[in-house]
Amino acid sequence: MPKKHSRKSAQAEINPRRLIAFAGMFIIFVTAMIGFSTRTASASVTYQALVTPTAQSEVMNESLVYLETDGMGGGQTLIQKSKKDIETGGGNRMAFAAIDTGACSVGGIYPAPHGQWIAIEQSCEDGGIVEIFHLASGKFVSSFRDVIFLGWTPKNDMIIKGGIVDRQVYLVNPANGKESVLPVPSTTYHVSISRNGKQMVYSTTIGLGYGSETWVSDIDGDNAMQIHHSPNSLILFATWSPNQKQIAYIEIPDTNIPFEVGELWVIDSDGSNPTFLSKADGGHGYQLSWSSNGKRIAFVGRENPSDSGANFEDDRLVSEIYIVDVSNGKIQKVSNFSRKTGSPSWSHDGKFIIFETKKDAKSNEIWVYNTETNSLDLADASSNGSLPVWLVSP
Repeated sequence: MPKKHSRKSAQAEINPRRLIAFAGMFIIFVTAMIGFSTRTASASVTYQALVTPTAQSEVMNESLVYLETDGMGGGQTLIQKSKKDIETGGGNRMAFAAIDTGACSVGGIYPAPHGQWIAIEQSCEDGGIVEIFHLASGKFVSSFRDVIFLGWTPKNDMIIKGGIVDRQVYLVNPANGKESVLPVPSTTYHVSISRNGKQMVYSTTIGLGYGSETWVSDIDGDNAMQIHHSPNSLILFATWSPNQKQIAYIEIPDTNIPFEVGELWVIDSDGSNPTFLSKADGGHGYQLSWSSNGKRIAFVGRENPSDSGANFEDDRLVSEIYIVDVSNGKIQKVSNFSRKTGSPSWSHDGKFIIFETKKDAKSNEIWVYNTETNSLDLADASSNGSLPVWLVSP
């Protein structure tokens, strides 16, 4: 079963979740799937809650959460900004958790669908950990090691995969720790649960160079149906549309070239009508984001595909945010920064898309695109922010 550990010890193992997110490092993830040696992290990670439960309960229903990094000391803080302040250009914001990372860094922020919990991923030189923050109490309540964080279910259960010895996929209730096995193969590297919680789509591979398979089944594993198989490619981020009729994914070549350009596709949930939508960045872990009405998808497009050096060096990426209309394939360019830009996330009302862009070698910016006014604005002009996500509070 998944292992918990105390933040006091802060011992961690290899964290393959970020390796999944960064498809360019997929070879390392495959190594983790097959089995890898245990290593102990030397860095310590401590957290400090900065708000009281009362302050947390006053947060608006949907808000922006992002990671702010102190350029001087390297300290990191989770920041929350209401959608109202984003709409009006207000400067109000709330710091609600300070993270003393030491030699580690936050690799991902993953709010639960109904907002009670946030999974925070730490990437360390010698491994990684996943911490669970409880919004109502303003506390970090649990930690997990030797697992891959795959996502959340619509009922706020975590989807995590065991590590070295235990390679099963589990559903874990963060409130009481109750866990159950999700009936998918041990070679599964990605899972997405449909909005009604009745079906799942999952992708599997037995190793680099063997391609991948993607399946749809009932949540209990029954009625499994293969919707995609290729010995030469990997399917990344297969994600249900809001109406559960389609699945979008990014397909990349299954090679040892880390940052090759991928392709954005949609396919009906029964495996019919696969439709190519656009070239897309596939090697840097930027996920696609459905609009709430299921008509459009925000994604990251690579601007320098002819730069062969960018196939191997992360910092040479030049990318922008795009929107594609699923029904007719019409593409709209959202950003125009001519630098590394990614992490698009659509607000639940469909009005905003948030994303990050690399300002310079040491800092990032978070921008907000208003789909109604076709305008771009900085989310926080004074912040060195990254990893933007939308939080829906209960």
